[in-house]
Amino acid sequence: MNTANLEQQVRQHVQAANYQPVKPKVIARQLSIPEDRFPELRRAIKKLVKRGELVYGPKHRVMSPASKTAKRGKAETAKRGKAETAKRGKVGTFQRHPDGYGFVRMPRKEDGTQESDVYIPRSKTGDAATGDQVRIRVKPSRRGSNSRTSGEILEVIRRRSYRFVGSYQEFKQRGRVLVDGAIFAQPIPVEDPSAKRIQVGDKVAIEVVRFPSRTRAGQAV
Repeated sequence: MNTANLEQQVRQHVQAANYQPVKPKVIARQLSIPEDRFPELRRAIKKLVKRGELVYGPKHRVMSPASKTAKRGKAETAKRGKAETAKRGKVGTFQRHPDGYGFVRMPRKEDGTQESDVYIPRSKTGDAATGDQVRIRVKPSRRGSNSRTSGEILEVIRRRSYRFVGSYQEFKQRGRVLVDGAIFAQPIPVEDPSAKRIQVGDKVAIEVVRFPSRTRAGQAV
């Protein structure tokens, strides 16, 4: 077999649909090329690479340019997809703890598996209330760390409710309502309830017009 025929044989072998990138020695075995002709095979592969008809991939494996481009394209697409997902954030349901911090429960995946709840520090909860559907940014975990997954709330997508029930209180001669169920970390200020003859300790229904956050008090009527 002359050099031209050997090059053609190698090119056709590497460009076959069922070919998996391997090193030149493996190609020699696959093509039943005698050991004494291995240097000739290596020269043929180098010529094909030099002409751009073949390329060397990871670990010096021989592959076609189209295959390498496709793999690079898939890797870049996956990388862009992860970056876009991180930019958009994830969506889940927020549950606030009485101490102010909370967790976001993620929906089940298509395969039925459930992601771990994402811990939201008190300073990152925004004005979300228990039961709200929220968009969050997940903080990348440190490599090798066993710490729980944490994140921050980017926005409230949908409120579970604007109407709540709680106990009426007064503080510094101003009315406020401690909502049942630890939905909010602090009581919600309300407008002057005197016209409704409400007494301290009464159960009342309110409608929140401004949800509270760490830096801003809420407001209800």
